[in-house]
Amino acid sequence: MSNKQIEGCNEMDDDVLLELCKTLEQSKIVRSYLKNKRSITKTAQELKVTYDVVRSVLYRLKRRYRLKNLGDNEIGVKSTSTLYDSEGNIINKWVKKDNVNTNLKEIVDKFIEEYSVDLPKYKETQKTKNNKYENMLAIYPIVDIHIGMLSIIEETGTEWNIDVADKIVRDCVTKLIDRSPACSECLICNLGDYFHVDNMFNRTPTNGNFLDVDGRYAKIMNVGIKLMRYLIEYSVLKHKHITVVNCIGNHDLCGSLWLSAALENIYEKSKAITVINSCMPRQYYKYGNTLIGMTHGMDCLPKDLPLIMATEKNEDWGITKFHYWFTGHIHQEKVTEFPGCKVESFKTIAGKDAWTNSKGFLSKRGMCCVMVDPQNGEIERYNINI
Repeated sequence: MSNKQIEGCNEMDDDVLLELCKTLEQSKIVRSYLKNKRSITKTAQELKVTYDVVRSVLYRLKRRYRLKNLGDNEIGVKSTSTLYDSEGNIINKWVKKDNVNTNLKEIVDKFIEEYSVDLPKYKETQKTKNNKYENMLAIYPIVDIHIGMLSIIEETGTEWNIDVADKIVRDCVTKLIDRSPACSECLICNLGDYFHVDNMFNRTPTNGNFLDVDGRYAKIMNVGIKLMRYLIEYSVLKHKHITVVNCIGNHDLCGSLWLSAALENIYEKSKAITVINSCMPRQYYKYGNTLIGMTHGMDCLPKDLPLIMATEKNEDWGITKFHYWFTGHIHQEKVTEFPGCKVESFKTIAGKDAWTNSKGFLSKRGMCCVMVDPQNGEIERYNINI
């Protein structure tokens, strides 16, 4: 892609460029591009992305502008010839068009580009032969992201809104998956409260408490789906098969359900991605000698979870040696050992809201990947700290 291909962007007004943006990332890049006097290099430096990322977005906007302003009469036109009389009046006109199939393919390709999901393009790295991690399971706990929450640094000491959540989650997910070893199986377990709100009234669905919210609910939904798709589709580069579980949180009783339904429909034809569409408050995953329970943690006490697992999954409990419960809700890392079972809550990467900060809850922020061996249970972890 040469610089000449995006010269058309320099001819567009600022407002036109901004109107062509369809995602938060595109808007962010264009605003920086305009602020930096349309310098791709300075924009890339400010946003800490590559030169090609900025250039690719500008090229896409130029294509979108041309497609939007392409007249119906121009589709398939290769050349025209006009016959005039001595007074300059048109006597006849001939229009020569390209092969119909060629033009249809070009039009379809343009529409596919415009309406495909706006995810960064990555080249899959070649898997190492005889990889010692090949037959293992990588678990990515996604804990209390609270997409849609509003927090300002002057009040809480941390900044959190839709734009910040979008950037931090993508950055952390990319670094964590890049750092983790390639292996055959992957479990993405969303442990609840992925969304901060569950309705358009900006209140908690159970007690009706008012929430600090950034953006309309439709926008929160859109960002949440795209972020989860980014996590799933980027993990495909490292893992052969991905299983996705969305637990019900106290902030997203309905959001967790429609998220699972949406993802199940998106990946229904995929052989590599399986989405568990369940409304059960507790979900389970068995891998070799290990049984994993997943729940948000808002209802059952940690001390009750081992017996609940042994009762609900008595057969799997009996044939497995290692038993783990993964929970969220309390926004902090806490591990409790019980006879035959370990119960753990994980840190979140989300910032603090005003209520959390007023209570003095100041836990560290981060994400992790848990590696599980089919015979020996958990063997190691990889961490990303904020």
